[in-house]
Amino acid sequence: MDENSHNDQLGSFFRKSFDNLGDDSSPGGWDIPSDAVWAGIDQGLTKPTVLTNKWPWQKWALVACLLIGIVLIGFQINTNIQLKKQLSAQSTQIEILQGNLNQLLAEKQQEGSTHQQTVEEVEPKYPTLTQYSKSNTVTPGAIKENKTAPTATPPFSIENTTIIPKVTSDPLPSMSIGRIERDQKITTILPASDRNMEKAGIPVLYPRLTSVAPMHPRIHFVHSPLPKFVQNSAGVFFIGAYTSPNLSGNTVFKRTLTETTFKDRESAQLSGEHGLELGVQLTKHWSIRSGINFYAINLKSHQVFDVEYNPEYEMQVSDKFYSEYSLTIPSSYGSSDVEVQVKRSAGQSIQAGRSVPFEFRCKKKLNFVSVPMIAAYKIGNGRLSFNVKAGLALNLLSTKSFSIPHVKVKHHALKFHQIKIHRSFDETHNLTMDYLLGLGIAYQMSLDWSLALEPTFRKNITPIISTDIFRTNNYSIGLHVGNYFWF
Repeated sequence: MDENSHNDQLGSFFRKSFDNLGDDSSPGGWDIPSDAVWAGIDQGLTKPTVLTNKWPWQKWALVACLLIGIVLIGFQINTNIQLKKQLSAQSTQIEILQGNLNQLLAEKQQEGSTHQQTVEEVEPKYPTLTQYSKSNTVTPGAIKENKTAPTATPPFSIENTTIIPKVTSDPLPSMSIGRIERDQKITTILPASDRNMEKAGIPVLYPRLTSVAPMHPRIHFVHSPLPKFVQNSAGVFFIGAYTSPNLSGNTVFKRTLTETTFKDRESAQLSGEHGLELGVQLTKHWSIRSGINFYAINLKSHQVFDVEYNPEYEMQVSDKFYSEYSLTIPSSYGSSDVEVQVKRSAGQSIQAGRSVPFEFRCKKKLNFVSVPMIAAYKIGNGRLSFNVKAGLALNLLSTKSFSIPHVKVKHHALKFHQIKIHRSFDETHNLTMDYLLGLGIAYQMSLDWSLALEPTFRKNITPIISTDIFRTNNYSIGLHVGNYFWF
C-alpha cells in the first residue's frame, strides 16, 4: 500500500508540474526530444507489411514460353505442309506406275495364251524306228535296220501308235530346251519297262524334241496400299478440349508461434477445370502440348467468434435496438473484414460485457487462368496407348469471391439481422507457378479422333499467399477427360 501511495504522489507531482507549463517549449530546450530519441522511436515502431510480388521473373517466363510455343508451332506447321505435299506427289506417281504395270501384265498374259494355243495346234513329226538293238545301252550307230523280220506281228506298231508330246507352259527344270537331231548321239539307259518292250520286239519311240518357244517370265504383282499420313507419326498436330472434376487442398506453413486455428476448421470442396490444348507429336513417343485452361479453388470454413456485447453500440429504431460489430475472418487464402448487425427487442435484456458466440459458415472461391507447357511420353502404338506427362503452368488470378451464407448468434436475446463484407483476400498473389504430373490412357477411335483419360496432380511452386505469419501452397487432384482431333 505504501508503494502504491508513493506512486500516486509522484504522478500527482508530475501532473501539477506539466499543467503549469505553457504551450511554448522551454528556452533551454530540455522538453524538446533530440534526433536520437526520434530515431529510436522510428526504429521501435512496427512498420506496415508491404506485400510485393517476389516473383517478377514469372512474367518474363510466361512471355518466353509463349514465344517458344509460337516458334515451334510455326515450324511444325511448315514441316507438316511440306510433308503432305511430298506424300501427295509420291502417291500420284505410285498410282501411275501401278496402272502401267497392270496394263503390261495384261498384255503379257494375252500374248502367252495366244502362243500356247498355236503350239498345241501344230502336228509334230517324229522319226520312224523299226527296230532297236537288244542291248540295254544305246550307243552311236546302234539304231539301224533289222534284217531279221519278226516271227510274229507285234501288238503295237508305229502305224497304229501315235505319240503326242504334252506341251506345257512351264518347262521342267531338268529338261534342256533345244533340238535333238536324227543323227545325234544318244547314250541313255532305257528304263526297265522299255527294255521289256524292246525284248518283245515292240518299238519304243522317243520323240524328237522340237524347238520350244521361250516362255515369258511370270510377273507377280503384290498389291501394297499407298502410304498414309497417319496420326502419331512425327510432325502430326492435335487439338482438343477437356474437362475435369478437381479436389483442391492446401498446405499452410507457420512462420511464427501464432496459432493458425482457422486451418483446422476449413475443408476442401469439389471444383472444376476446363481447357483447350494444342500439341505436336515430335517423335514416335515424345510430344509437347500447351494451351489455356480455367480452374477454380473452392474452400469452405466453419468458424466461431466470441463477441463482447456493448450496449453503447445500440441504436433504437421503434421498439428494436440495433448494434453492429466489426470482425476479421482469417483463412488459408487471406483475411476478410465483415460487419455483423444484430438486433434485440425492447422487452429483452442482456448484460453488458457478456460474451456472445457468433457462428459463421463461409465459402471462398478463387478463379485462375492457366497457361501450361507440358512434355509427354507415349507407350504403345495400337488403338490403346499410355502416356506419362510433366510440365509447368503459370496461373493468373482472375476473380475471387467470399460469401457467408450462414450466420448464427448464439444468444436468446440477440438475433442476426444482416452482414456486410468490406474486404476479402487482399493478400493473395495474382501470379503463381505450378508443376504438373500425370498419367494417361488414350483410345484411338479413328485416324483423326481419340479419347483420353488423364489423372493429373498440380501443386504451387510459388505460394498463393505469403504473410509474416504463414504462407500457403495450394494443390489439386483432377481427372481430365478429353477429346482430340489429329491433323
